[in-house]
Amino acid sequence: EEFLVVLPETDRESARQAAERIREQVGALDLKRWLGEGSLTVSLGVTVSRSGHEAPSDMLRRADTALYAAKHGGRNRVVLDGDH
Repeated sequence: EEFLVVLPETDRESARQAAERIREQVGALDLKRWLGEGSLTVSLGVTVSRSGHEAPSDMLRRADTALYAAKHGGRNRVVLDGDH
């Protein structure tokens, strides 16, 4: 599944930190009851607005590109737009 998190007034580094916290917290969930010895991982693509007049579709496109870079780069990781 894919979902979107919007963090107003957040710079690039703060957005990366928030994404890392999400990734770590998902990995720490105790899901043995449902997954046995399996685990749940999450890959995150992060971007920030480049200007006050940017179209949301442009931001979504960059976030999606970063997300797929995270998935293809080994999963369970955070990739920032422009770092792949």
